[in-house]
Amino acid sequence: MKRTKEAIDYYRNLLRPIYKNRKLLHVADVDVGMVGVARVLESLGAAPPLLIAGNQGTSATEFPSDLNLITLGIVASSNMVETTRTFERSLTDLPIGIREQIQQWDPQCEANWVCAATLGEISSISGREKYGKRLPEWTAVEDKTTIDSFWDSIGVQRARSRIVSVSQHDILEIAADLDEGRGTVWAADNREGVHGGAIGIRWAKNNGEITGVVDELREFADQVRIAPFLEGVPMSIHGVVFPTTTAVFRPVELITLRYRDQSRFLWGGCSTSYDPNVQDRVEMREVARRAGNALRENVNFRGPFSIDGVITELGFMPTELNPRMSGGFGPLTKGLPDLPFAPLCWAAMENEDLDYKPDLLEQMIVEHADSERLLRGHVVTSRSFKETSQINLARDGQEYKELCNDDVVDATLTCGPSPTGGIIFLELNKETSTSGALVAPEVVRALRFCDQRHGTDFGPLDCAKEVRGKS
Repeated sequence: MKRTKEAIDYYRNLLRPIYKNRKLLHVADVDVGMVGVARVLESLGAAPPLLIAGNQGTSATEFPSDLNLITLGIVASSNMVETTRTFERSLTDLPIGIREQIQQWDPQCEANWVCAATLGEISSISGREKYGKRLPEWTAVEDKTTIDSFWDSIGVQRARSRIVSVSQHDILEIAADLDEGRGTVWAADNREGVHGGAIGIRWAKNNGEITGVVDELREFADQVRIAPFLEGVPMSIHGVVFPTTTAVFRPVELITLRYRDQSRFLWGGCSTSYDPNVQDRVEMREVARRAGNALRENVNFRGPFSIDGVITELGFMPTELNPRMSGGFGPLTKGLPDLPFAPLCWAAMENEDLDYKPDLLEQMIVEHADSERLLRGHVVTSRSFKETSQINLARDGQEYKELCNDDVVDATLTCGPSPTGGIIFLELNKETSTSGALVAPEVVRALRFCDQRHGTDFGPLDCAKEVRGKS
């Protein structure tokens, strides 16, 4: 589209003076996500970067041989959050051989380091300072046990909640008071650091499950937020805070799956397939704009953020705020490989004096994300895949089956290595999928297929139910 090309050209020209000839040490927990940013930095005239990845990721294509990559080989952890934390800790204590490689690449110590997304905040790597820093008061916002006061301060509706110690003697009575018939959801504090991907969240479906939930959370939290379980579609809304205004985008489905026999949730990625009703879309975007403006006023925030929540019978209820580049930005900008989105966000975070034209960015990304939907989900598993493989799938009633000669491809399943052992991607065929529909039910079907075909052990899973009409 004409607006897309104009916007990309504008931002590339805007950012070239910032990045031209700049040396950047680019880090990420897996290598595949670094290629796009490396190519964008090349287009801005940056010096050839040095890339440091925690591990190899899953991709249908080989990693480009012209990029200078160091892979640390981080030992797999029990979940993706702990794997990310292990990688981030390793960056502060790199082996001497890697430090020497960095020094050879940057003998004058003039480089900065960058990362599209981190959970924690590291000031320097091998003596190189970060470009796109997050201030401590920004990262403090991402505590699920303190965010409710923020929603109250900006006049946004939310679910009832209580913040309690995991050792509080009357915790059962508090949970019973909050239970509205579907159990309660428990969110851990940040004692062990920021957490995402539903790792620090539990659903006690009844009082009998609370003791087990408390025992689990006590391992990594001092306090928890207890709230009623909210039936509805998990959604997020994303934005970027600039010096004078906030750009906000379209809603993104959070594929959050429910174990039938556990209190945990299973994170399944993000998709832009689903369309909530117009009223909820408008409300979500207004919540994001109000939140972004408040972050700027309260803590001088700049850069990307997202708000997660649930579209309930009463509308959108926010549950957390992530003041960083979270996963949903990927689907929103998918298909825009030339847009220097991450470098633009880094410049905003550094408060570079630029004419950012937030309205141009907002209009372009909203139009693009509405027209180019990403019908995709992904799940990590402890089941190890040493190589990447793909299977085309066809619908067979309520299940998936491997494609036969006369079948139409309904989805493609890709399995491959990840820092936790393996990762599974499901990509739906847009031509055979229902426009505006949820992706989560298709991920559930695909994981049943994986249990049978690949020996994974996801077991019985459910997904969210729509409780609001489309009108």
